[in-house]
Amino acid sequence: MHFNLRHLAAAAALAAASSSALAVEAFPTPISLGTLGTSAAAVFAQAFSFNGAPTYSFSFTLDSSTGFSDLAGALRFADPVDLTINLAGASFSGTTTVAGSPYIPNVFSFSSLADGNYVISFTGLSTSSAGSFGGGFVQATPVPEPESMALVLAGLGVAGTLLRRRKTV
Repeated sequence: MHFNLRHLAAAAALAAASSSALAVEAFPTPISLGTLGTSAAAVFAQAFSFNGAPTYSFSFTLDSSTGFSDLAGALRFADPVDLTINLAGASFSGTTTVAGSPYIPNVFSFSSLADGNYVISFTGLSTSSAGSFGGGFVQATPVPEPESMALVLAGLGVAGTLLRRRKTV
């Protein structure tokens, strides 16, 4: 049998490449969403396939310019799972537990969040599970005050009167 150094180097390179291909990329935690903008929604999501029980975390900042005050999300799993969702920060700390059924969306929500820094964490995922979770921040649309409605109606009345006078002149 002829031993060749090139064959040994090729085998070593192949072994190194295959082991790195099987390595699970670490989920950077927490993922910073930064200060949420003033758009209609801010969204976060993660799909996963793992063997273990890691904690997935997202950090974010709310300030008075964002208008966001509620957080809602949905989870979907391939296997039954028990999951704890923890939201901590500013003047709020809350936990909810989800007992997930396979392929059925499970929802969670936190409301009346004040300005400040927050971290939302997903912990306790079952082993050998695959799935996805996602969430979004909801910006409540302000309801017009009665005074503004009265001003709008008065403005329409004045515009109608001016149009009527133009037609008669």
